[in-house]
Amino acid sequence: MQYKLKDAVRDFGNGLYKKRRFSHEFINTNNYMNELNKCEPFPIEAFDNKLRNMKLSEDKYKEYLVEADKHKSRWNYLKHYNILDTRVLIEPIDYLIELMLKITDQDRCKTLIYDTNRISNDPFVVDKMLLFVAEIKGHVDEGFINDVINWGPILRNIDITTNKETIGEFMYNHLVNHQLRHDKTERKLTNIVDTKNEVMSFNNYYLWLLIDICHLVIDEIVSVTTFTKHSNFNSFVKELMNLRQQAKDAKNEGLGQFCKLILNSAFGGDALNSEKYSNTRLLSANKTFIQHLMGGFIHSTESNEDLYAVQVDRENCRCNTCLQVVYFVLDSAKFWYVNFIYNFMNEAYDMSRMHFVQGDTDSLTWAISGNPNRGPDQLFEEVIKDQGFFDRYKDCVFSEN
Repeated sequence: MQYKLKDAVRDFGNGLYKKRRFSHEFINTNNYMNELNKCEPFPIEAFDNKLRNMKLSEDKYKEYLVEADKHKSRWNYLKHYNILDTRVLIEPIDYLIELMLKITDQDRCKTLIYDTNRISNDPFVVDKMLLFVAEIKGHVDEGFINDVINWGPILRNIDITTNKETIGEFMYNHLVNHQLRHDKTERKLTNIVDTKNEVMSFNNYYLWLLIDICHLVIDEIVSVTTFTKHSNFNSFVKELMNLRQQAKDAKNEGLGQFCKLILNSAFGGDALNSEKYSNTRLLSANKTFIQHLMGGFIHSTESNEDLYAVQVDRENCRCNTCLQVVYFVLDSAKFWYVNFIYNFMNEAYDMSRMHFVQGDTDSLTWAISGNPNRGPDQLFEEVIKDQGFFDRYKDCVFSEN
């Protein structure tokens, strides 16, 4: 099949470049120095193609004159023509290479995300699987929206405008009546059922849970970054967790809190984007004046005659934990949160008699329509729908402490 360059540019180019015209037959080894040194455009006869018995039309010649007028000499036009001709030739090739790499990379990403070994019970198979962080856009299948609408399974920070149209009349009036911030855009950790057309990242465990249990449909895969597994932190975590449990059993609240703080700071602290946090210093008037001249100065507030609270931008940040470990720890916390609700609560309890009120990092508050003739001591007993399932797994999710 014969395929012309202009057709390739049309089909595979990005539209930025268009092949120009040059008098190839008119210029030869005998006259090129004399002709190219001239400043006026080539005459229309110079574009005659005697081999094909073709002449340049008046309209196309006018297009050439407009382009030639942008250059001081024929040499300059020839340089422009050669550069453009090369770009026009390479652009379709670059596009096809990029397309093939994208297709190949997309196939690799899909293979990792939809790996059927994720549901294997063979520990040798599971251990060989790579961990990954995927950047995607997606949404919960609309056919299953009622299954997730009461508790959105995607826990992510999004920008929310606190106006009546977005948060509803009840919450808006609550903000107004209590003189809280409203009609502002704030970034909040929120339960959602899609990625809001934003690219969001998930570790493999969280993403698989969303796909397999919450019917997440991936609309676009931006990237998948793989990591090899390691267990270098296991001994540290297990020792501190056992020590904390022993302290709680012994009613030693001080030691229990100490172990909790050590674990939280070891992983969660490094995940904070400390670049956005300023540093506040108490300085004298003279040193405050000097700080005003520094590039990192943000704001100062006078405390007394010779004492100022000065906000300065951080010059550096500290990170003692591998960032991928930090990411997996925090995202896995969301995984266990969602896993508890969708794989335990939805199976064990009659969720039509329970309403989610609020949640924190490690706690949930539910309004329960239990037995009106019993007191708070009934706990979840009156809303259990599958007693066998509850008895089988309750020790995995609840503890006396």
